[in-house]
Amino acid sequence: MMSFRTILTVLNGRNGDAASLETAYAVASMTDSHIDVMHVRPDPRGYVDFTGDAMTGNAYVQLIESLEEEIAGNAKAARASFDAWVADAGIAVVDGPGGSGQVTATWRERTGAEDKTIAGEARLRDLVILSATGEDRDSVRDGAIEKAIFDSGRPLLLTPRDAG
Repeated sequence: MMSFRTILTVLNGRNGDAASLETAYAVASMTDSHIDVMHVRPDPRGYVDFTGDAMTGNAYVQLIESLEEEIAGNAKAARASFDAWVADAGIAVVDGPGGSGQVTATWRERTGAEDKTIAGEARLRDLVILSATGEDRDSVRDGAIEKAIFDSGRPLLLTPRDAG
């Protein structure tokens, strides 16, 4: 059986987070792996750059504020999923992999483009787990999946909405 020392699981604060965490735990428990759980906060200015000059200054500010609220809500939901998961499963939260003979986890939050951030972080892990169903699928997530497959050089496991 293939052994994974470190697993990267990416949460986005949506319905697929629980399935991603359950899948990561199922894989990690076979070899007492470390799970890096990461949430990527996109920069809202990256979304509005596509609007060009079509917006007034006030509309631009309102759009940025709305995006910031949504991004903060997703980050809060992702962190809450992580906290509940480690508490329910009795997983030790540590700074990084240490060969403790048990499944451990770390919370990481990054800011940037999801696709590039995931691909960069994935290069440093043995396996990547992403949710790719229902509301979790959009053009941003599809781009992240593509980058994880082609740019990271690591195996990718896509989870269904309900891993149970």
